[in-house]
Amino acid sequence: MRMKLRILLLVIGILAGCSIAFAQAAATIEKTEISGISEDKLSAGLRADIQALQGKAYDEKVAAQLAERIQSELPEFVATTTTSPGTQAGNLRLVFVVAHNINAKYLVESIKHYMWLSLPVRSKKTADYEHAAASERDHHMIIQLLKGTDGWALAQVCVDHLQGAKNAYLQMAAASAAD
Repeated sequence: MRMKLRILLLVIGILAGCSIAFAQAAATIEKTEISGISEDKLSAGLRADIQALQGKAYDEKVAAQLAERIQSELPEFVATTTTSPGTQAGNLRLVFVVAHNINAKYLVESIKHYMWLSLPVRSKKTADYEHAAASERDHHMIIQLLKGTDGWALAQVCVDHLQGAKNAYLQMAAASAAD
């Protein structure tokens, strides 16, 4: 069960990062976190490099390089990054999501592939403040449920979360076709 939750955490991390990234382009990293493992598993140098990002402008490539370094140091794990809004406007939290690798690299690649295929559906509402705030609440609830044992509630929140963007896209497509 823990393995499924770790993989789900990785999936949610990837999806959450994309849904929130629209507002994070020039944001300052307020805080860095490592999720899924104890920071003690990482070398002191890598931990220092991750902490050194705090106060700097968010750079997706730098974050991805650090995630790759985590995977290099811990080959039995996969790592990715996700962001969430910080406590102040223009700031963000950068989370390195790490999960045990049982051929998860292929799963991650598949998820990223389908994530990009579904981007037009998911991105239609991301510029809408109310939708972004609801998405943030959903992501918070998903993270809290990941800490617990109610897999059914977690699955339902994930399904409900994705339905809003899908329905908005279908309505827009139907309206566009009617014109």
